Amino acid sequence: MGQNVSTATVVNRSESRLFETKNEVDCEASKTTAFRWEIFKISQDPVNYDHLRTPEPVQTGDMAYINVPATSLEFGFYKLCFTIKMEGVIGISGSAEGYIHVVATNNSLQAAVEGGLRKRYKFGGNVS
Repeated sequence: MGQNVSTATVVNRSESRLFETKNEVDCEASKTTAFRWEIFKISQDPVNYDHLRTPEPVQTGDMAYINVPATSLEFGFYKLCFTIKMEGVIGISGSAEGYIHVVATNNSLQAAVEGGLRKRYKFGGNVS
C-alpha cells in the first residue's frame, strides 16, 4: 500500500484484493490480541484527489487481514487503517495506515454471444 495519497497503490475495481499484516507481539501482560481494520473513502472525485472533510468507514474487519471483494469499493481514493491492541491491557496498541486508488480495469467490458462467434438475425426477429 502507498504511504500517502500521491503514492497510493492502484487497485482494479474488478479484482478482489487481500491486505495482510505481519505482527510480532512480545507482551507478558497479555497473550490475546484484538485487530481492527477500517477503510475510509477519502476523496469525492474518483480520478483526482479531492479531500473529504469527515470520511466514514465503508468497510471494517477484525482479523489480521482484510479481504476487499471485487466491485465492493467505488472508484476513488481510500485510506486503510489497521490497529492491533493487547486485550486486557489499557494503552498497549500499534497502528498503521496505507492508501489505495480504485480504478477501472483496462478492457474490462467484454461482450459474448452464446452459441458462436457470428450469427445473423432478421430485423425485429426474436433472439433466443
